[in-house]
Amino acid sequence: MSQLYDRWSLIVDRVGQACARSNRSAGEVRVVAVSKHQSMESIEQAITLGIRDFGENYVQEALPKIQALEQLDLRWHFIGHLQSNKAKQIGQHFSTVHSLDRISTAKELSKAKSSVSCLVQLNLSGERTKDGVDAAGLEPLLAELDDIHGLHVEGLMTFPPFQNDPEDNRRYFRQARKLWEAMKAKSWKQISMKELSMGVSNDYEVAIEEGATLVRIGTSLFGPR
Repeated sequence: MSQLYDRWSLIVDRVGQACARSNRSAGEVRVVAVSKHQSMESIEQAITLGIRDFGENYVQEALPKIQALEQLDLRWHFIGHLQSNKAKQIGQHFSTVHSLDRISTAKELSKAKSSVSCLVQLNLSGERTKDGVDAAGLEPLLAELDDIHGLHVEGLMTFPPFQNDPEDNRRYFRQARKLWEAMKAKSWKQISMKELSMGVSNDYEVAIEEGATLVRIGTSLFGPR
């Protein structure tokens, strides 16, 4: 518990410093604790520290955790690959989906009984191993998503390559922010651009400096798996 407390304190401090460097309030940034492969004990310890946002990659792993903690005021974020055949189930149990990038899954998400916030995933590095829409395809995709009744698109997400030097990802974060701002300026019927999810354990400070509102932190919080 003491190690988790120390790591969380360091993250909070670094988030605050990154916000200060970019003339932002620390309240503008939420940390999503990536809890995939973490035990219930670790998650419960994180909750005692005041953490309320948790990120999971796999539905089968996440559901027992969500159900066990359903009486608490927690926000569960789905940050993994989004499959059409699981989209409706995800929409019923998660508050935010970070990985929307195609119409078929969007239609399934819109069938969920609960209201789920969706972020459109950007692939700005062109990596074939990652999902996401490229810069040119973003606005056409959003135009189609804007016509799907009951779908709540509330921002963008990007996950650039792992870099030994976090500065090497600044260009991707900056491009994502510019696209986010451009899309925010458009007149949509039901799309809003409130959230910009980018930055993980090794580069979240750079992401915050470039405008992230959500950062997804696992290893730096829970330690190596």
